[in-house]
Amino acid sequence: SGAMRDFDNLNNRSPWSMSSVKHIVINEGITSIGDFAFNLSSVEIVDIADSVESIGRYAFHKCPKLRWISIGEGLKEFGQWSLSYDYSLYKIDVSSQNMNFKSTDNILYSYDGEILYRYPHNGVVDYVIPEGVAEIYHDAFGDIETLQTISFPKTMVSIGTEVFDGCNNLKKIYGYTNSIEQAYAKSSDLEFVPLGKKDCEGLCGERTSEGVCGDNAKWTLDEGVFTVTGSGKIDYP
Repeated sequence: SGAMRDFDNLNNRSPWSMSSVKHIVINEGITSIGDFAFNLSSVEIVDIADSVESIGRYAFHKCPKLRWISIGEGLKEFGQWSLSYDYSLYKIDVSSQNMNFKSTDNILYSYDGEILYRYPHNGVVDYVIPEGVAEIYHDAFGDIETLQTISFPKTMVSIGTEVFDGCNNLKKIYGYTNSIEQAYAKSSDLEFVPLGKKDCEGLCGERTSEGVCGDNAKWTLDEGVFTVTGSGKIDYP
């Protein structure tokens, strides 16, 4: 019962780290999976009980034979790089009762579909991120060697760290001008193919409290032209 302790990849390794485990079962009563808990080269299947609320950082990091993970209804937190370097992972199941995460075509999303957490190793070559996705989580497409092109939706606002790390055949990004994916393509030396124009906009009136602007002033960025319209003050500390 309760939370599993955290481990690390140096002097505090888990006591089962050298074993030949093939199937991990986390039973009901356990509330968390610790950092670096299961870096096992032999494991193939993971079953996680409904009581587990968090998966720690690097929890299933470098499990090259892991092909199937099943997540229960209680999961609320998904640790960074917890499924990185898992070259065989093609099936991700999430309980239909989970209100924080979901799996669609074995792709792990937040329940509202706004965050793409992990894409499976399914041989994809050209992938179109669905409209509505706003964030790609850290290492979401890591080590998918088959991926060659990816298309971004207009709803995209955030790209995590090392999202396409190890995608050695990714050459082309389709997206919108004035977008985060255009900046990402440039910084990663990838070809960028514009799908159209994306206007950025926001409020810039006098700030009365965190995130709240009291006056009617709005900014837009359109093809490099920054325009402020409306009335009232623009005032930031």
